[in-house]
Amino acid sequence: MNKTAGMLAILIFGALANSASAGLVSYSDTNVGAPLWNGYNMDLQPFYVDTDGFYSMQTTAANFDTYMFLFPGTPSFPADAGSYLALNDDGGVGLLSLINFALESNTQYTLGVRGFAGATGNFTARIQGVGGITLGEVEAAPVPVPATLALFGLGLVGLGWSARKKA
Repeated sequence: MNKTAGMLAILIFGALANSASAGLVSYSDTNVGAPLWNGYNMDLQPFYVDTDGFYSMQTTAANFDTYMFLFPGTPSFPADAGSYLALNDDGGVGLLSLINFALESNTQYTLGVRGFAGATGNFTARIQGVGGITLGEVEAAPVPVPATLALFGLGLVGLGWSARKKA
């Protein structure tokens, strides 16, 4: 193998190795009958990522003019109506929406899709970026039962010892 072919093989292998960790999730939904936000039906999709970095969220197909919001956590309307991190109307192709944003790993986000001027319909959205993407709520790490029981036991021993010292 000559030097040029070897360098080309290294570049191709490196590109493939780097793209293997990138995440991509698509989902289809509707905002028809979705919860109202400022008088508009907004579909809410919670998600989280496993790697810090830039992610792209976009509607890739819709039968209406989409308007997209990125919320921290899970919004509760109307209290969290102004708490969005980013919003976009027509940044994608045609009347589709596009948001590029730096996300933190293991942090709950919610993607909201509503129609411009109250439009409703079906859509497909895509989230892609540098790490894995999971649709749904972030699950809290379970507390190990043996460790919890050990701490409880130590607390009881401490209370017993404290009571004994006072007596």
